[in-house]
Amino acid sequence: MRVRSRILFPILAVTLTGVALSGCSAQGPTQSTSAAAVASSSSVIAIACESPRVTLDSTKAPAWEFTAIRLRDAASFSNSSLGEALVDKTVTSSLTWDTDAAWVDDEQIRALISQKVTLPTNSTALANVDRFLESIQDSHTVLGYGALKIERLAIQVSCENGLTADGQIMTWNNNEIGAVTCGDPNSADKNTVAALAQKTYCP
Repeated sequence: MRVRSRILFPILAVTLTGVALSGCSAQGPTQSTSAAAVASSSSVIAIACESPRVTLDSTKAPAWEFTAIRLRDAASFSNSSLGEALVDKTVTSSLTWDTDAAWVDDEQIRALISQKVTLPTNSTALANVDRFLESIQDSHTVLGYGALKIERLAIQVSCENGLTADGQIMTWNNNEIGAVTCGDPNSADKNTVAALAQKTYCP
């Protein structure tokens, strides 16, 4: 028995230009102002980034990570129970910076990136796996799983007036919910998320 559901979110390497990252200020930096100087000046309230460019690059190949695992054995099935939850974690896309760049507005950066790259906010929750598992009438030991294909991207923000910032964003470009029968090697194709779940979590 092998069933699954999948949603695709494409991730693209992209350079975006022409969107301001923060409000203008009469006290903004000159062309020679460095990001370090801006961060160290307590008198600076808002800094303008002139003609910003945001570049995204993959730092490593995307990899599947499980966010929800439920193991339902024959006894649990006969008792109308969902069984034991082995994994239940919440994952959200995150944006971090390598250095202190006080002029960067995370929400504005996210808005700029999301023009070309999907930034989902909700992970594959255990409740979704449970609903999927409830629909499966199988008295064998069944493993329900939810997984995300995590993508980590390097971000570089650069401005014509000299401001720069480097960071990383963690997001995902695919998710999958499914179920696989434990003890049956034919219930999952090789090199699939179902096979990985079966190998990792089935008793």
